[in-house]
Amino acid sequence: MWHVYFRKGYYLLPVVAETDAGYFLDVGPVSKVPVGDEKALEAALESVILQQNPKTATPSRSSFPKPVVLEPAGVKSWASFEKKSICWTITYDGSSYVVAVTGRATKGGWTDAPEDTVRISRDEGVSAVVSAIAKHLRGRSDI
Repeated sequence: MWHVYFRKGYYLLPVVAETDAGYFLDVGPVSKVPVGDEKALEAALESVILQQNPKTATPSRSSFPKPVVLEPAGVKSWASFEKKSICWTITYDGSSYVVAVTGRATKGGWTDAPEDTVRISRDEGVSAVVSAIAKHLRGRSDI
């Protein structure tokens, strides 16, 4: 599983680690790519995919880390980040990439948008995933 976030003209791509408890957590480093630079976005996405999902210890509640995308996004809280960002979650099932969209809800948080989910065959590759993300972003009126 991998995440691509968009906020204020930039894509943010963290490494996504799998915790010992089995859930996924964004960790550093975070690549920051300007919108419109699809080649750089493709390279950054290929890089995080090649890293797969490294294993990490499950943080305790008291030591749970601040989301790593906040600093490169220029915000201090997750709530602020959510209000003006979009997330694509990319999974791979062995034959296809599945690109699911989570975007802004009317009340400011995030909501899933299953109608915008796309499946891209492995043969089409990461460049097709990037094209789908860019196409979705161009079709939004709320960015």
